[in-house]
Amino acid sequence: WTAAATSAPPAPAVPRAGPVAAVALGRAHGVVLLQNGRVLTGGISALAAGALVALHLPQGARGVAVSAADDLSIAISADGTAYAWRGARATAIQAVRSLASIAPSRSVALAPDGQTAVTLVDGTAATGSRIGEVATWDAAGEGRADAERDPQSSASVHAAPRMLRGKDSTDSARSLIAISAGSNIVCGLQLVPSTAGASAQARAQAQQRLELLSEFAATERSYVRSLRTVVYAFAIPLRSGESRISTSLHESLFLNAEELLNAHESFAAELHARLDSPVAGCSAGTASRGVGDVVLRACPIFRRLYPSYTYGYSRVDGALRAARKNGAFRALEARNADRVLPGGAAAGGTKAYDLESLLIEPCQRLPRYELLLRELVKQTPKSHPDHIALSDALEEILLLNAYVNEFSRR
Repeated sequence: WTAAATSAPPAPAVPRAGPVAAVALGRAHGVVLLQNGRVLTGGISALAAGALVALHLPQGARGVAVSAADDLSIAISADGTAYAWRGARATAIQAVRSLASIAPSRSVALAPDGQTAVTLVDGTAATGSRIGEVATWDAAGEGRADAERDPQSSASVHAAPRMLRGKDSTDSARSLIAISAGSNIVCGLQLVPSTAGASAQARAQAQQRLELLSEFAATERSYVRSLRTVVYAFAIPLRSGESRISTSLHESLFLNAEELLNAHESFAAELHARLDSPVAGCSAGTASRGVGDVVLRACPIFRRLYPSYTYGYSRVDGALRAARKNGAFRALEARNADRVLPGGAAAGGTKAYDLESLLIEPCQRLPRYELLLRELVKQTPKSHPDHIALSDALEEILLLNAYVNEFSRR
């Protein structure tokens, strides 16, 4: 309705497409984000009539935030990529690499002139300019302010975004929870927690979350050590030399264990960097850290690797019985019975225990993720910056487990 209206008109039929999560208005068009991630767009008359057109983001991306100003619109997808377009018909959608290198953005606001944007990344605002004319944004620089004015016109602002944190830099856990943009000004809303007034229940929940994060990282390190044992104590020696077994038997026994090792070494390193390394004055292992986006980025890789492993695992028992008819294989198993991999146990080495137990671990890892993520979502308040990403990660792992189970039954 217009500013002159004395009452709101009847609601249009937009909800028929699904529950609405957000609405944004430009000069003469509107953008609607549904809770299922679909994005609808159209002119103001189409918005009033509920006759919007579905916008198809590239590669089936799902929206999590939208904004509009002047004739420009922008949508942020679940992986943190920004998509911009002009006009109500969205005939040309421009992909803009946002700040996914830092963490996926979950909120976006456009200034009224359609030239300046601000995104919300893990509770930190990042500004960029002239987004309708640039192909990429690169993170550069860092400042601290509740709001920052550009002394010159928006046309002269560089395309590289600047990071804005809360004014009180002594407490980096005071994350921004909302953002807005105006003509030459961006601002963020920050919640300042009171430790003295925190309830015992909230403190207990934070402690449980911290313990779950620690368990997540610790079990991932243990899993990587098991995969290293499979690869370096068994798979590589059995590929060549005196202990060599046939190629077909080797493939049936170890499947794609080496690819899994490479993937999980990278995943464990990213978890370690997020949870264990001191950043921005935070103590190691702080419960304010997030891992949801880390899991989300790993899911496509897991989806490529795990179905083939679990499908092939049905042949592992037979392959192991066949391999044990080989004297060299039995000798290698005997040598590995009490072996510790280079570096020793204190330095992260792994005792090469029973091969059957090692080979079944990949079949158990995805269900373990599901259990850990369920508990993390339960112990993460909805106001926490990681809650949405964790919920999305749990949903992806649930879908992945269902797909893997279906694939293994073929």
